[in-house]
Amino acid sequence: HFAKPTGVICNYKTRLHMKFKGKIFYILIILILSSCATKSIEFNRQKFLKLEKDGYSITFDSEKINFDNFYINKEKINSVTKQNRKKTVSIISSGKSRMITGNDLESQIINDTKIPEFELLIIDGKMYGKNEVKNILIDLNSVKTVTIIKKEDIQNSIPHRILKNDLVVLMTEKRQICNYR
Repeated sequence: HFAKPTGVICNYKTRLHMKFKGKIFYILIILILSSCATKSIEFNRQKFLKLEKDGYSITFDSEKINFDNFYINKEKINSVTKQNRKKTVSIISSGKSRMITGNDLESQIINDTKIPEFELLIIDGKMYGKNEVKNILIDLNSVKTVTIIKKEDIQNSIPHRILKNDLVVLMTEKRQICNYR
């Protein structure tokens, strides 16, 4: 007759099994916590436009914004965080930005350029009519160039539209004027 095992081998296997289960448990906890965590990300306009289209809510200094109508100088951003679980992106400024609304921008353009009124405002290729200008939030530091195009100079190029006033083109970064979406 063989002697019955004393339990040393069984205890060793049980301890190994428990140790392995414990490691799997900790790995699962870490994976769950890291997937819900807030991640620091870089400012990328194209990526944020896609995230907003995918249902993410974007805030600037704790205020919800429509990112498609938001323009800021990249150097004026202190941090950007993304929370996948809440589907939010938070942009925090460095406090040195000069943010103004579209209505204030319109008034400032009219005052600075001495034009009585303008028909369209074009920012980096995106056109804004009179009713859409109010939706803009822009950092004045981000504006690189302002160009006034006289209605007489452009009327022949777009004969299907009768212009009553001049066009204003703002560029916030070096890229082509037309942005086809």
